[in-house]
Amino acid sequence: MRDKMNYLVVVFFLAAVFLLPGTANADTQDETIQKLMEMVEAQQRQIDMLKKEVESLKGSAKA
Repeated sequence: MRDKMNYLVVVFFLAAVFLLPGTANADTQDETIQKLMEMVEAQQRQIDMLKKEVESLKGSAKA
């Protein structure tokens, strides 16, 4: 579980490095920030789903 979360963090930062433009174009930077925020939200949903799956597995292991 921890490995997956570490993997997601690494993927996010690599994506940030490659997606952040080197230009001073504010529109492009705003679009990039929006894309990164969407990525963060998607990863947070994935983390939440993994947490629910872990709880489900813990519950079935106790049964």
